[in-house]
Amino acid sequence: MKPLEEIEIQKPVLHPGDLVSKARLLFKEGQCMELPVVDNGKCLGTFHELVLHNYEEDVILNPMDFKNASIASAGDEIPVLWRKFMENQCSTLIYQDAEGKFLGYITVWDVVKIYKQVLGIGESNCLLVLKLRKMDYRLSKLATMAEEAECYIIHSFIVQASDREVIYLNLDLEGANPEGFIQTLERHEIEVERFLCRTEKEDVLQERYDMLMSYLNV
Repeated sequence: MKPLEEIEIQKPVLHPGDLVSKARLLFKEGQCMELPVVDNGKCLGTFHELVLHNYEEDVILNPMDFKNASIASAGDEIPVLWRKFMENQCSTLIYQDAEGKFLGYITVWDVVKIYKQVLGIGESNCLLVLKLRKMDYRLSKLATMAEEAECYIIHSFIVQASDREVIYLNLDLEGANPEGFIQTLERHEIEVERFLCRTEKEDVLQERYDMLMSYLNV
């Protein structure tokens, strides 16, 4: 499944000189965490939604807050894209041609949507991504820990990291207390790479987790 064929990559972008008010609107409409900043057909980097907390509405975006963009290739399959999202700790991947001209972008939510369609994951479920060494992978143990936190692993799939000794274990979770499961994992020193949940019920938890991860990655 090729992302350029299956995913709409022509989405709204930011430009140098845009106001914070425009960025807030685009983030709200696009439901993404990072937007590319494009000037004269070139991507200057990406701007993260969490940075908006430092701005007033009528202020121009500061280029100092643009971060280096993570790049996807036209031939990348979905597992490769997923690995790039995890290893680059980003939520947006940029497409460009051989001359560096900006073509468009995809978000981690685009890929989650495909996984939900292909694997039949429930729309209300959350996706928890763990980073594990292969030798430490024990799904039965994780399932027991989840149930103790009143969560249930409905589906799981693995994407191998560039380091062949490491995997990204993706857990499709159903339950009212994913935060409790995450806390249990942390107590067992199991690395939580990403928490993806877009239900209204979990908006606060999602925002809190995103802010925590942003802080830890600074």
